[in-house]
Amino acid sequence: MAGRARVIGVVLLATALTPVPLGAQSEPQPPRIAVLATVGAMHPLDAGVRELYEGPFVPVTVEADIRVAWKLFVFGGGQFIGKDGEVVFDQPPAPVERFPLRVSTASLRVGGGIAHPWQRWMFSAAAGLSYTHYREQWMSEEIPTVTGYTLGFTVGGGADYRIFKRLWAVGRVEYAYTPMDETRQSSPTFDLSGVSVSGGVAVRF
Repeated sequence: MAGRARVIGVVLLATALTPVPLGAQSEPQPPRIAVLATVGAMHPLDAGVRELYEGPFVPVTVEADIRVAWKLFVFGGGQFIGKDGEVVFDQPPAPVERFPLRVSTASLRVGGGIAHPWQRWMFSAAAGLSYTHYREQWMSEEIPTVTGYTLGFTVGGGADYRIFKRLWAVGRVEYAYTPMDETRQSSPTFDLSGVSVSGGVAVRF
């Protein structure tokens, strides 16, 4: 009996002293690549923009993320916005005049961030630069279209939930600084800096 106890004690001691493989010690590795698409609602911070273009803007974003270290990733993609508006001149005794508008932007975005997996969730924070082409068209032949390019930045956070092995639901909150460059074209009437909330899907592998 004593011999059996010694054998059991030696086995337990050896088990306790045996190094645990590094793979068992670390958390599961997050997916390396993600391709995602989102649709959102953006609230412009400029009061003049909100007056001309009533209601939220709808940004559509397509993006690819690549994990370059344990929790660090880089991203690149594009965002597209288009919205109709109206300028109203109402100064009695002159009759009311209405001029329809159309604004559109296309942005190239690159940056990096940090992602933290937790159970079926993936939480992230990111920041980057944006290079945006903007176009504001007055639907009148008398007023020229305003176009140009501007450099800005984005900061935001996200919470993604794994639905299946590779398919995730995506949620994003973002602030985008998108100033218009008045030195390139005369007097653009808008500044599309604003806060947005978006949702969509991602494929991670």
